[in-house]
Amino acid sequence: MQFIDGELVELATDGSRSTWAEVLEWDPPSRLALAWHPGGAPEDASRIDVTFAVDAAGTRVELRHTGWEQFGEQGMQRRRNYVGPSAWGHVLDHFADSAELRSQPLDLEALIDAYETFFAEAEARGFAPAPEGEWDAAQVIAHVALNDLAMTAVSNALVFQREPLFENATCQDPANLATVIESCGDWDGLLTHGRSSAARARGVSWPATSRPTCISRPTSSSSATCGSDRSPDPKLGSGA
Repeated sequence: MQFIDGELVELATDGSRSTWAEVLEWDPPSRLALAWHPGGAPEDASRIDVTFAVDAAGTRVELRHTGWEQFGEQGMQRRRNYVGPSAWGHVLDHFADSAELRSQPLDLEALIDAYETFFAEAEARGFAPAPEGEWDAAQVIAHVALNDLAMTAVSNALVFQREPLFENATCQDPANLATVIESCGDWDGLLTHGRSSAARARGVSWPATSRPTCISRPTSSSSATCGSDRSPDPKLGSGA
């Protein structure tokens, strides 16, 4: 999912593209407004306004989803689709969690175990044959390696205060996957490259003194408030 030419676009692994929204207003760092129609036609859009405002605790992030009246009798049902534990409050919970300053390092044991399980299965050639049109085992490993390298680049950009850039399409491009596979020479070389990329991503750390804490406050117009009242995190890891 990324912004391309004023649109919020989902890029699938097969290269297909689905537009979720168009940008109506973009006023950094205060405001973003979208015409919201995930997977639907532009004329079938509601509206999302996201605002960022300083308050006593830090930054208050507020999301308002409006425009239901244009759907007539279907408006209420569509509105209900955005109510509940998987709705906007859930999204803002994740946003708040990603911005929260932790006093202890993240526990990466589960991530490390997941990597070990993945590569052990690959070494045993335990991956099932790919369904038609899906990635095969080599493409999956190449994708994980590209994703890990991209995450490492983003982390380094944050450390050195450069603009981070993560192009999901690059990690999914069949031509890029083929280039990685070919450059590794054989299966063992691909696994070595994959493990090396994973280790590099897991080992990345950066200072967290500027990372704010966030307390999510989901309401009818869901919001999250961010502050900076916790001690810095000495080490954070990033993975696939």
